[in-house]
Amino acid sequence: MKNEKNMCEYTKCLSEIGCSIEQVNKYKVACQSDSIEHQIKVLKCIRCEMLEELHVKQKNLQCIDYMIYKKGHLNK
Repeated sequence: MKNEKNMCEYTKCLSEIGCSIEQVNKYKVACQSDSIEHQIKVLKCIRCEMLEELHVKQKNLQCIDYMIYKKGHLNK
């Protein structure tokens, strides 16, 4: 019962931070295996995916910043 409660709390947390249904389901499957190592591996994979998304967003922001910079110089 305690494990089910923990899994519900963790899956709710994953959903709240923006994980996809697929990611949440992968974690649920890992929890059913009773292997802490497998659960940690899935969480690390989710973390890596989120970090990659962050890097893409960061690159997009840099592009917009450059456009603003260039427009600012044209205006002078």
